[in-house]
Amino acid sequence: MLLASGKSVTFEISTDATAVRVLAMVAPTMVPDNYVSNVVDLHASPSATAMLNRFDIGHDEGTKTNMRIGDGAATIEFTRK
Repeated sequence: MLLASGKSVTFEISTDATAVRVLAMVAPTMVPDNYVSNVVDLHASPSATAMLNRFDIGHDEGTKTNMRIGDGAATIEFTRK
């Protein structure tokens, strides 16, 4: 799903996990080899908000090495039902 800047999407998931890793590609028309990711602790409270950090996979640079290049590229919220 392509999500425009400033827009949001809602998913419902069912899990017994105490943490979840979120990983999403950044639109290749903006930055060809970036993604956002973070691990969110779901165990501590009934809701959690986390910032997704931005990473570069190093394809364009020829390094083929993941490197963190920015904090807070997107926000994700979890709410326990």
